[in-house]
Amino acid sequence: MTCVVAVVTGHKKVLMGADSLIRGGDDAWSSEPKVWRAGAGRFGIGYCGDFAWGELLRYRVRWPTTTTELPKRLKDCIQNAAARTDFDLKSKKFSGDALVCHAGVIYTIDNALNVLTDPTRDYAAIGTEDIANGVLHATKAWNPKRRVLAALKASAEHSTTVRSPWVLLQV
Repeated sequence: MTCVVAVVTGHKKVLMGADSLIRGGDDAWSSEPKVWRAGAGRFGIGYCGDFAWGELLRYRVRWPTTTTELPKRLKDCIQNAAARTDFDLKSKKFSGDALVCHAGVIYTIDNALNVLTDPTRDYAAIGTEDIANGVLHATKAWNPKRRVLAALKASAEHSTTVRSPWVLLQV
């Protein structure tokens, strides 16, 4: 597991944060960042789950240039990348979720490629989301950076699969 969080900061911006731990069996090491910019810097992407899922999102998806009907476009872009690379989203038993942030909106994508956004919340989390969402909810009055760091630190405190260093990204 991992922890990726996002908080709307205003002015159509989102602050994202993630831990840096990759765990496989008894081994653990730091990874490439689990959050990055894509689509000429217009999108913030974060993932948790299988490394192959992260590689598909980071290196194979051609992020949309048109943002009308964005949830459908995001799903189509991921499906097209999977088809081009023989990453079988249906039969491959992968696990993974993603956060995609654009123009101050946070989209959550699950491994069935359901693209959701919750307009009643200014935050979202994947991975150890129960812990992180609790912290993000309880810290609504705090500034975004403090909220993101508190959610990541709480997740690390209560999970053996979340560790610093923290990677922060404003998009």
